[in-house]
Amino acid sequence: MRSLIVLVISLLPALAWAQTNGCFRQGELKAEANVRLGLLLRERAAVCAARSGDPAFNDLPQMWSKFEQANAPQLKDAVETRSRAIDRVFKNADNSVDAQTGRLIARFRQEPAYSANCRDIQKLLTDMDKGGWGAFQRRAKLFDSEVKLDSPPC
Repeated sequence: MRSLIVLVISLLPALAWAQTNGCFRQGELKAEANVRLGLLLRERAAVCAARSGDPAFNDLPQMWSKFEQANAPQLKDAVETRSRAIDRVFKNADNSVDAQTGRLIARFRQEPAYSANCRDIQKLLTDMDKGGWGAFQRRAKLFDSEVKLDSPPC
């Protein structure tokens, strides 16, 4: 019992900080990583198809679309969870959902359509097609450290 009281007392400053400054809960961090990977795949697939000059990459947007349709409920849930978290934590227009999404899209679109990068996107989409949502989530974990830098974890 004493250990429980000590634990609760030690957590109070962190909980107070979270309430005043806002933070992303574990599920919200995961949703943010999932949304980022989805945006990366969608935008990079479009860039590779449009600007690579290699017909081998022309079907990348359709590959993303197929994955997106097959996993629509999970992607929709991630987008909604992320949106609620951003609205709760960030109170200014510069960090609104639309602003943050726009910055991510611009970032993913601006990278040139190098063949090596486009092959990586093609491989990712092929792996996602075979592995489904589980493969997508495993890959999204690679965004964890970036997400934690951008979005304050609780």
